Order: sequence, then C-alpha cells, then structure tokens
Amino acid sequence: MKRTKKQNSRLHKLLTELNLNKEAEKSLLVLQFTDGKTGKSSEMTSKECSALIKTLENELQKLKNQNRAERQFNDTNQSLRRNVFKLMYDIGFIVNSETSAQKLDVINKWIAKRLNLDKTLNELSTEELNKLIKQLFTTRRVYKERAEHQARYN
Repeated sequence: MKRTKKQNSRLHKLLTELNLNKEAEKSLLVLQFTDGKTGKSSEMTSKECSALIKTLENELQKLKNQNRAERQFNDTNQSLRRNVFKLMYDIGFIVNSETSAQKLDVINKWIAKRLNLDKTLNELSTEELNKLIKQLFTTRRVYKERAEHQARYN
C-alpha cells in the first residue's frame, strides 16, 4: 500500500525542518528506507514511509534537545557575564558614564592582568567566568573592608 497524504505531509514537513529538502538528499534517504527500490518518496509504501518519518522525528528531537542545551549554556554564561558587570560596578572599576566599549575594555584588561588569560569576557568558559566572579567577590570584600577601616580611623 502506498503512503498516505497525511504521511506525505508529515514527511515533507520533517524534511524541511531538518533542512533536508534538496532532491538529492531526499532521494538518498528514500533509497535507504526502500532498500534501494526507489528514490522517489511518492513510490514508498506506507510502512517504509512510517519508518522514515519515525527516524526523522527522532533526529529532529535530538536536534531540539541539543539546541535547548546550547541555549541553556549560553543563558548561564550570559547571566555570569552580567554578574561580572555588576561586581565591576560595585567595586567602582566601571561607571555608568563610560560607553559599553570602554566598560568591556576595562573588564578585558582586568581579565588579562588578574587571570593571566588572553581572552575577552565573551570568550571565557563557564569555569573561567566562575573563577573571575570569585576573584571579583574577594576584591569587592577587600575594598569594602578597607573603606570601613578608613572610615573608622578618620
């Protein structure tokens, strides 16, 4: 029995979502799932089409999970970079009157000097960002203690 219209729609939707809509790519897939009988999806049986659809759905799900993981990683790092900016403001290393480029330059120079890294803020890994934040917390604490000490004795 030939594939159904519903299968045809689902198959082509999946091919498009996976960016496999070029005729050559589609033909190779169809050939694999028809055991070399045909390269045309219109000549597939319902069973062959179902197997291809299931495989494509699994691939699409893997891709979505991978993209979700990448987004979560990027969101985490973006949050850590915001913490770096906040701490740099708190300490007084950067001020609102500076341009974004100036602020980033100050942060990047601090990274190079204090962490001995030849990377910019946006190139730091999650581990490196956490190390930077830890160092900034320590620096903020030391600056605060010095200010309190000076206030006490002045």
